[in-house]
Amino acid sequence: MPYLKTRMLEIYYEISGQGEPIVFIGGLTSTVLSWKYQQKELQKYHQVVLFDNRGSGRTRILRPEKLSMELFANDVHHLLKGLGIKKAHILGASMGGMIAQVFAHSYPECCISLILCCTTCGLETGVKAQPEIVQIMLDRDGITEEEAERRALQAVAHPSSFQKRKELLEFYLQTKLSFPHPAEEIARRNEAIRTFDFCNKLQEIKVPTLIMHGAEDRLVPAGNAEILAQRIPNAELILIQNSAHIFFIEKFEEFNMCLLDFMCRHTAVEKG
Repeated sequence: MPYLKTRMLEIYYEISGQGEPIVFIGGLTSTVLSWKYQQKELQKYHQVVLFDNRGSGRTRILRPEKLSMELFANDVHHLLKGLGIKKAHILGASMGGMIAQVFAHSYPECCISLILCCTTCGLETGVKAQPEIVQIMLDRDGITEEEAERRALQAVAHPSSFQKRKELLEFYLQTKLSFPHPAEEIARRNEAIRTFDFCNKLQEIKVPTLIMHGAEDRLVPAGNAEILAQRIPNAELILIQNSAHIFFIEKFEEFNMCLLDFMCRHTAVEKG
């Protein structure tokens, strides 16, 4: 198993492919498994770097610390430095998008580009989900882990996917059940999300930025993507129709195509 050890962590990671690196930063309960449909395609053209956030999957916490997006972003920096990667495309989804914003702001010299997916710059400034959607995600009392995750699908998936992309939703479900997160870890992360507010710093992000969002996202409404696009200089915005919070799985073909096109246009290598 490939691990990178720091003073605080043993970070589990996977690397495949060759070319300019792209680093995927997962969301609240994501692991390396979440990016299978990206890894398979993108490794043909790029070096794909996947890892588990602290408290997720196979990453081991050696010394617990109070969670913040800054702490998560520092973990990414330690990983890249340890792997000898000087610059990479940085992609973050949901909570991972919050981490990616902080990373691009703190370590712009490490970023070829920034890709923000289904995320927000902060709950206070951003567009909030309806209370019933949040409740679906939080209400886990008296039910099994699988029942809770199947219920959560109602909040993160587009209604049409339950018929048209059933196998993809089953894949997503299995990524959650393979490495379940303890309730206390979810609570710690939710507190870090609740206190995250980066909206007033977005104009200071200077790297080429792509924002992608499911047009019918009910958990993190698409209005959040519009706020990001308005505040980050020269950011590009793509809304994927007929998809929701997990649009990168529901519409992985379109997502991958947009991602590859953006990275082809924004490279660390000067084009003659």
